[in-house]
Amino acid sequence: MKINGTNYLTLEKRGCNFWKDAPEREYSNVGNYRVFTEFTDKNGVEVCGDFGGYDVRDYTKKSKPVTRKNALHRDLQYTNSEGMTYCYNGGNAENYSYTLEGILEFVNSIAAETYEKIKFIHTFEFVQESGGNFTPAHKMVEWAKAHRLEWFNEYGNTIIKLYSGNYKYLCYKIEQMKNGKEKVKIYMEEI
Repeated sequence: MKINGTNYLTLEKRGCNFWKDAPEREYSNVGNYRVFTEFTDKNGVEVCGDFGGYDVRDYTKKSKPVTRKNALHRDLQYTNSEGMTYCYNGGNAENYSYTLEGILEFVNSIAAETYEKIKFIHTFEFVQESGGNFTPAHKMVEWAKAHRLEWFNEYGNTIIKLYSGNYKYLCYKIEQMKNGKEKVKIYMEEI
């Protein structure tokens, strides 16, 4: 996602944030146990899925010692033209760390475009009549109320409090549907 000339890889926190005294804080700056992303690979395949961290162990030895701490684990998938979903095995994630830098390096090694930075986002969608009018802030509040989430206004921004942090409006995308309706996806960025 390009914002002000910078190409961001977007990550959505899907797991718990690291606890304040979690040992993961010593070697990972991701701050969450599982993050989701979407990107297009060098072959034009639209990929989505999760990243996490794990310890690589040597199972040839009886004690199974850790040989690499905080390796990048990927659980990625793609959907083919017939609508079938398959595991995506591109790249060797084990060679990277579960850090923001490691995720960025791994994705850049297999992605069609180069990402410069990471932005944490949260998204939601709604369907409306094609060409319908809406205000992102109003839709955010409506969505927050429907999901029993706390929200407030600060310096002219609507802020939604999620389990993983506070988020404000970033942008939206509209996808036309065949039935005279459109799907609107609201993107919020972590603050």
